[in-house]
Amino acid sequence: MTGAAGGAGGGENASGSAGGSGSGTAGGIGGPGGGSVGGTGGNGGGGATGGAGTADSGSNGGLGGGGGGGAALVLNGSSLVVTTSGGVTGGIGGAGGGANSSFSGNLGNGGGGGAGIASASTGLQVSNSGTITGGAGGDAGFLGFLGSGATNGVGGAGGTGVSLSGASASFTNTGAVRGGGGGLLNTLNSFTGSGAGGDGGAGLVISGAGGTVSNSGTIGGGTGGYDIDWNVSQGGASGAGVILGGSGASLATGTVLTNNAGATIVGANRAVMLAASGPDNGGAGVSITGNYNTINNAGTITGGRAGNAGTAGVLVSGDNNLVVSSGTITGGGAGGTIAPSVQFDGHNNTLELRAGYALGGGAKVNGTGGTLVLGGTANAAFDLARIGTSATSFNGFSAFNKTGGSTWTLNGIYTDTSNWNVQQGTLAMASLAETTGTVSVASGAALSVLALSRVHGQVTIANGGTLVTTTTTSAAALDGLTLSPNSILEMNVTRAGNTTGLLTLGSGGLVLDGTLNITDSGNALAAGTYRLFNVIGTLTNNTMVIGPAPMQYLYSIDTSNPVFITLLVASNTSYWNGAQATPNGTVNGGSGTWDAAATNWTNATGTTSKAWGGYEAVFQGTPGTVTVDNGGVSAYLTHFLVDGYTLSGGPLTLASLSAAKPIVEVATGATATIQSVIAGTAGLDKTGAGTLTLTGANTYTGNTSITAGTLQIAGSGSILGDVANSGTLSFNPGSDRAFAGNISGTGSLTKLGGSTLTLSIANTYAGGTTVSAGVLNVRNDSALGTGAVSVASGAALEVQGYISLPNALTLSGTGVANGGALRNVSGANGLDGAITLAGDTRINNDSFDSDLGLVGGISGSGHTLVLGGSSEYITSVTGAIATGLGGVTIDVTGAAGRVILAGANTYTGVTTVNSGTLQLMYGAAIADTGAVVVNAPGSLQIYNSETIGSLAGAGSVVLNSGSTLAVGGDDSSTSFSGVISQSSGVGSLTKIGTGSFTLSGTNTYTGATQVDGGELRVNGSVQGTVGVASGATLGGSGAIAGAVTVASGGTLSAGSSPGTLTVGSLELNSGANTVFELNSPGVVGGGTNDHIIVNGSGAAGNLVLGGTLTANVASAGYYRLFDVTGGGAISGSFDTLALTAPSVAGATGTVYNAPSGVPTQVNLAVLGTSQAMQFWDGSDQLGNGTVDGGAGTWNAGNANWTGAPGQADFNAPWSDSVGVF
Repeated sequence: MTGAAGGAGGGENASGSAGGSGSGTAGGIGGPGGGSVGGTGGNGGGGATGGAGTADSGSNGGLGGGGGGGAALVLNGSSLVVTTSGGVTGGIGGAGGGANSSFSGNLGNGGGGGAGIASASTGLQVSNSGTITGGAGGDAGFLGFLGSGATNGVGGAGGTGVSLSGASASFTNTGAVRGGGGGLLNTLNSFTGSGAGGDGGAGLVISGAGGTVSNSGTIGGGTGGYDIDWNVSQGGASGAGVILGGSGASLATGTVLTNNAGATIVGANRAVMLAASGPDNGGAGVSITGNYNTINNAGTITGGRAGNAGTAGVLVSGDNNLVVSSGTITGGGAGGTIAPSVQFDGHNNTLELRAGYALGGGAKVNGTGGTLVLGGTANAAFDLARIGTSATSFNGFSAFNKTGGSTWTLNGIYTDTSNWNVQQGTLAMASLAETTGTVSVASGAALSVLALSRVHGQVTIANGGTLVTTTTTSAAALDGLTLSPNSILEMNVTRAGNTTGLLTLGSGGLVLDGTLNITDSGNALAAGTYRLFNVIGTLTNNTMVIGPAPMQYLYSIDTSNPVFITLLVASNTSYWNGAQATPNGTVNGGSGTWDAAATNWTNATGTTSKAWGGYEAVFQGTPGTVTVDNGGVSAYLTHFLVDGYTLSGGPLTLASLSAAKPIVEVATGATATIQSVIAGTAGLDKTGAGTLTLTGANTYTGNTSITAGTLQIAGSGSILGDVANSGTLSFNPGSDRAFAGNISGTGSLTKLGGSTLTLSIANTYAGGTTVSAGVLNVRNDSALGTGAVSVASGAALEVQGYISLPNALTLSGTGVANGGALRNVSGANGLDGAITLAGDTRINNDSFDSDLGLVGGISGSGHTLVLGGSSEYITSVTGAIATGLGGVTIDVTGAAGRVILAGANTYTGVTTVNSGTLQLMYGAAIADTGAVVVNAPGSLQIYNSETIGSLAGAGSVVLNSGSTLAVGGDDSSTSFSGVISQSSGVGSLTKIGTGSFTLSGTNTYTGATQVDGGELRVNGSVQGTVGVASGATLGGSGAIAGAVTVASGGTLSAGSSPGTLTVGSLELNSGANTVFELNSPGVVGGGTNDHIIVNGSGAAGNLVLGGTLTANVASAGYYRLFDVTGGGAISGSFDTLALTAPSVAGATGTVYNAPSGVPTQVNLAVLGTSQAMQFWDGSDQLGNGTVDGGAGTWNAGNANWTGAPGQADFNAPWSDSVGVF
């Protein structure tokens, strides 16, 4: 921003009075005159250049005009908020009048540069992210080569970058701020007097009280004006980066300057002089001229370089100011000498160092009352040797304080007096560090001394203050120590019998009071005597008490020798003595009450009686019931060394020594029960090979460890948190319960009792799981860790919630209430591990919404597997069921429930389907010799070509499209009375093996039936075709709707001793054998004769005869073999008749087709020796070629008997032999 320029000043005039000021936007320069004083240049507008004065031959040059305020305005009013992001530059001062001829007066002074921003407003808030620059000062009047005799002239001062003089002003900078440079002094000829370049302007001046400055950018002072005079003049002083000129009534009301990390405040370096004299210093980084102001530095503050002397990084001439630094402060250099980083010329000022600080030039106090503070919250170190008089030391401080929550460690040695006040945090004396003077420790603060450190002075620990000795070797030394009544002494006691002690106290003696806290480095503490103090001076014993200390011991302080103060450490183990309150030389044990005051505890030999020691309890002797008092009993170590102890009553709190858990040991062969509620925050560690049973609703936190033996949670007992298990974790809850903690380690888990235990999170224990009784409900893939799982007979493992268990399983029994040793409760769950049956076993899928998958294979010699449940979903067995399994039974009660066998199974036991559906998927689901029983309402579904040993039962079999079921692989004889049907396509059936297979149901499948071996008896019905291979037999008294073909070597044996077989059509190939059992001549079938009906329609009902007819005949007579009822034709003939008629002497047989014209019958006539066969011809007495039958009179004279069909051309009377009606 730049405002309009002011008018130029007028020139000399004849009367010698000042020339008039220019006016308007750009005033003209007045004409020269003869007066003695040149005119004064006019003031420039905001951000503009002031007018230049002119001179001619008068005695004085004109004075240059001052530049205007920056940003084209001066900010007035209160509580303004101003934001700059561009460039703001103050006006340039006008040049002073000069001369180039003989001249005896003063040269004109340059005008001062204007501020970039200037304001006296209260509460002003300025925020800059751009560049703000003060205006440059105008040059002093120029004295040319021809000029001479001039005496004085000063360049104009540079303008301040930002000048805020109002109270409570605020300036935030993320950009750049710099003061303007001073005006030049340039004389090229003889010059006398005190001329000088102008001073540089400060980058920022806060002259009001209560201001705040936050710098994250760059602030710098302006360079002083150059001196080019070759005579006695000097350059201008360079400007400070920041000047805090205001004063508060306290630090709370003064100005606070915060120089953030990465930010920079720089004082300008000195001006250049060709012939210099007098002061020509650089500017301070920060100059504090007011009182009660604060600097918080985390960035960099640097003083300017100078020709004769550098300038401090922080220069404090005011009083009661505070400088805090965790950053870098560096004084300016001068000829190899570095000025102090911090210089206090005022009084009662404080320098606070924090972690990360760096001082390039030390700190110097020229005033009085300077204080050095080590503060902050981060830990750091300080070298005592830097307190001194060198250029890089801390010089002149009269007080030394420690504040803040940090720990500052003092190194090195300082022999002059430096009294330390530890007000907050910890002041630590490093090993071999030494300081001279007193140390006072306030409440809440601490002094820490290491081995061989030394304080040459009295140390006083106030009430609430702490002295810490961390030495484990040689003692630390104090000239004297006073411990107040409520002070704390922390001692690391590790070496019994040491002779050096932990603290050596000089002539100042020891006032022994307060509390002793004992720490144990490396768990090295043991019973014995420990020297605490070597006292050279006087001991004042006000009785120190023992505070926190490792509880396995008892402690006392021995001051009987005032020179050597010792700590006595004794064992703190208590032996339970039951009702015995006085010693009798025996550890009695038994029942009693455990409280804090009763003396029913003793030592290992039973020779003392004492109250509970609070640390270690041993229960031995006679077991009993120990009632824990409600008054608050705690223990660190508890040992049960004999079997049968029970703890009941009030709560028992388990406490810890450090990071270790409280221990409860149960010895080998022993059991112990804790009915009391166990409280505490450090957890529990079960040790020893015995069993610890917890029956209380325990509240302790901090997790549980089982180092050895068994931890049993029984009854209403419970524990919180995780368990690290290296032994056995046993659950025997009195009611259904869930355990939500994580179980890890190498140990095992056991479920006891009839209730249900639920595990829902991932566990990593590796020792396996045993379900001995009740139910273990699992709802996470890794709930059972990585080990194997065993389920005993009568117990159950439940899976729930869409999980896949990888564990190997050993199962036995039918589970709880016949619900399955393995039970799917809900969700699609899988068992990926191998399953071994240790007995006859039931697995149930009772999920209401999803399937159960058995993936890992099933084995178990001689044992039967039942797959059951009430689910409407699928149990899928994709793993192989191994050889040796006693059998598989399907017992699914859900109407749509299914079991799928999808693996290549090798077991040969019986597969029984009692209810539900068994689906065989891939052709090797059942061994070829495996028997299958399908009972109603069970169902067997075949999805591929499957061979089984046998099929029995009254259930249903479904052949899916393209599937073939082969029955008979075990050569046994079975009967199936259920229905074989088909689904979505045509299925087929094959009979193999040597046994007999009877179908007695109404079968609806339409695929082919092939008899390749043994016998197939159709006593029910079959819809499709039937083929009978060589060596195989088809029989039965049922119906076959399709064509029947008997190959050469095949046998057709109708009936079921005897019976009628109905077929659609029949082809008896040459070499085939057709067998009839014939018991009643003249009777068609009738239950006494075998009979075959061919009932197919038309050509589909043809009968083709061939091969051998084997007839087993009870008596001579005429027998019906075949009836063709559907219009089919009879063709062919038997090649051979094999007649067996044991009761007919000389029996012969003849096969007849009847009737003569279009035969529909095939008959067999059997006659013995001398027997003739006549056919009843009714009323026909002559013979007409047809056997008419019908009504007539049978007597010896009527000729109404004729020959066989086809031979009935003549009639004859009855011959008293064989008659056929």
